[in-house]
Amino acid sequence: ASIFDNFETYNIRSTSMANTIMIGDKVICDESAFDDDDPQRDDLVVFFSPSDKTTKYIQRCVAIGGDII
Repeated sequence: ASIFDNFETYNIRSTSMANTIMIGDKVICDESAFDDDDPQRDDLVVFFSPSDKTTKYIQRCVAIGGDII
């Protein structure tokens, strides 16, 4: 197994993360990053859409368990 097996590349096609990530940007995601730890505030997280299991989104984690927003 290669050290690169857990990485995936994405081309950004939406403005949902502008000014941090812009349309046309390319990002590399470590898909094993949260295998052992939960996301923390301000982490960027790639996840499948709850309604469409073929579409992935990238968003910033703004709250974690126990937070009130």
